[in-house]
Amino acid sequence: MTELPPIEAHITEYRCHRRRCARGGTTTQAPLPDDLAGQFGPQLTALIAYLTVVCRLPRLVVQRLLEGALQIPMSLGRTQHAWEEASAAVAAPYDELQHALPDQPVLNGDETGHRTNGAKRWLWTLVAPTFIFYAMATSRGSDVLRGLLGATFNGILGSDRLPTYLAYGAARRQFCWAHFTRNLLSAQELATTASAKRFCREALTLQRQLFRVWHRFRGDPRARGAPLTRPQLMAKTLPIEQKLFALAERHVNAAAGDVANLARALFVHHPDFFTFVHEDGVDPTNNVAERALRTAVQWRKIMFGNRSARGRTRRRSAAHGDAHLSVATAQRPRVSDRRHSVPPSSSSRGVTAAEAAHPLNCYLHCHRRTEVNAQQSVVLARTPRCHRHQLAVPVLHRRSWQRNIELLFDIVYVSLAECAYPLRQQHSLG
Repeated sequence: MTELPPIEAHITEYRCHRRRCARGGTTTQAPLPDDLAGQFGPQLTALIAYLTVVCRLPRLVVQRLLEGALQIPMSLGRTQHAWEEASAAVAAPYDELQHALPDQPVLNGDETGHRTNGAKRWLWTLVAPTFIFYAMATSRGSDVLRGLLGATFNGILGSDRLPTYLAYGAARRQFCWAHFTRNLLSAQELATTASAKRFCREALTLQRQLFRVWHRFRGDPRARGAPLTRPQLMAKTLPIEQKLFALAERHVNAAAGDVANLARALFVHHPDFFTFVHEDGVDPTNNVAERALRTAVQWRKIMFGNRSARGRTRRRSAAHGDAHLSVATAQRPRVSDRRHSVPPSSSSRGVTAAEAAHPLNCYLHCHRRTEVNAQQSVVLARTPRCHRHQLAVPVLHRRSWQRNIELLFDIVYVSLAECAYPLRQQHSLG
């Protein structure tokens, strides 16, 4: 049987004595210890950051968990303050990782959209062998890569075939086979000619053969055959490369536009599709970068971005994987075990000075009620009223999701209260 031990918080109270000067009347208070920073210790601060970032718990739920399960009384504002302390603690490691990006042997990059009060932003991620780096920018262009990696990158850059990555100067590349496979499947569904269908069918067959060999090299237990060494991988992959190159050459000028585009991409960038065969630490897909963005995408869809630049810069937090709460150099797992959650980012080129004030950000929506009551009174005064309960029906705003949710909860609460009042009277009379 497994059981939890009793959990009690260790609370230290500091009493600073005051003395008043009898002649001048000046009051002097003893200072706190120099190593004392804030009201919470590092373990409690890290726990609050973990619950908020990795577990995605709202502030109110974190407060109730600390009071109910851990017997730690805490106000709602203190949970936010502890989170901001954890964010500020990783500012220096974040700068160190940014300066280390150009020296990495392999990087996988990807980006996804974000919103700040309706304004378009882009969250970039660069996955190195030992850490994951995030940056927020107003652009999706190659200027962001030049700002982070320099004019050129001497390592291997793994990505999809977005023109942004093609325009950037990288010594070597690895294009994502997962993206290319999805493009082939889409072209196969839209193909109307026998030649286009044959190209997609043959390319998908060769792709499956290529990945069967790759899985044997990785030692996948589900793969048939003995594990392969690097020289054996290159020997078995060479015939597949030649067949794919010949297939692309035959369909470069295909009548179907989708087929011609895929054939030209495979023909022109043929070496960039097979870098993983010859280099250690390179994956054939860009899934590691997409998984690094997964949590940020989930937060964006749940919280609909941030309300202001201040909310973005104050709450960009750093949580790494299932156990790490900073973006410091934590060893990245193997290809099959990479599961990264959301860490932080600093603002990149093109971000305003207010957004660049703090290098960390959080993608959870701010739950403050700033001027909500005044806005609510104005909205209710201009809207019709319900004929049954005489309640004002609020006008929903397309972008103000926080205001919509609070108004609807207020209306439901008042409606239930008014409906329950006659029932309580009837029960008391009976």
